[in-house]
Amino acid sequence: MAEQNKRKFGVLGAARRSTALTVELTPEDVRRLRPAWSGPQAEHFLQLHKVEIAHVLLETGLAVLNKLITDHESEARYDNN
Repeated sequence: MAEQNKRKFGVLGAARRSTALTVELTPEDVRRLRPAWSGPQAEHFLQLHKVEIAHVLLETGLAVLNKLITDHESEARYDNN
């Protein structure tokens, strides 16, 4: 249980290590959402759905990036006036 609290999802650790963003979802991340699944079941699920997951993560990430940039630019204009 302590391990679950220590590392919620692989994404969070990846964002802290570098200015480049790498997202990694592991079978352990799947098992946090479905604890009854075995490691091989979680691996199989990721293998089956990795392309779909990657596309959705990329689209969502780009939307978030665009919003953050827009907000940042708006704040910068406000600060300069």
